[in-house]
Amino acid sequence: MELETEKLLQKWLKMQIWKQSLSFIMWILIVLSVIIGGWTTYFYILPPLKKQIENTQSLLEQVSTVSESTKGQENLLRDFFKEVPR
Repeated sequence: MELETEKLLQKWLKMQIWKQSLSFIMWILIVLSVIIGGWTTYFYILPPLKKQIENTQSLLEQVSTVSESTKGQENLLRDFFKEVPR
């Protein structure tokens, strides 16, 4: 091989090695970010979200209880307005 061709081949090989190294580092960073994101979600986002869902369910149960107890009062009010002359 000619000297010029060997130098070009060496440069090309060095570039391929750098390309593979950078690709490997990028994949490591992607995997680490997925792991860190999952950990953050599990420990910092899900607990407050679970608490908020429990609070919402509790409020909805209270609203349904109030609406059942006021049905009788609604009927009384409706009957009252039916009897009042206009």
